Amino acid sequence: MEPSKTFMRNLPITPGYSGFVPFLSCQGTSREDDMNYCVKTFQEKTQRYKDQLREFCCAVATAPKLKPVNSEETVLRALHQYNQQHHPLLLGSSVLKPLPLTPGHPCRFSQAS
Repeated sequence: MEPSKTFMRNLPITPGYSGFVPFLSCQGTSREDDMNYCVKTFQEKTQRYKDQLREFCCAVATAPKLKPVNSEETVLRALHQYNQQHHPLLLGSSVLKPLPLTPGHPCRFSQAS
């Protein structure tokens, strides 16, 4: 897929552009020469990042696969056991503790009719 044709892809920048320019705030001025330098620096850094990412993807793709330490059955059994011990489906007691009564306030669970 080809990148979009943005005006910042080719220097010099479109005259009258007043939007965000990467690294321009570090220069302290907004002259056109400084702006072109900042955009060129940004483009170079972006290209270096893309190249590094491409190298990393190639290194990952060509790396040998690791051998498993345990069988899949052993791992699934351990996960199931952990799940049963630490995340039970039934919560302890289903009996709710009564709310403490405050003197002077009627019980909100009274069966008054």
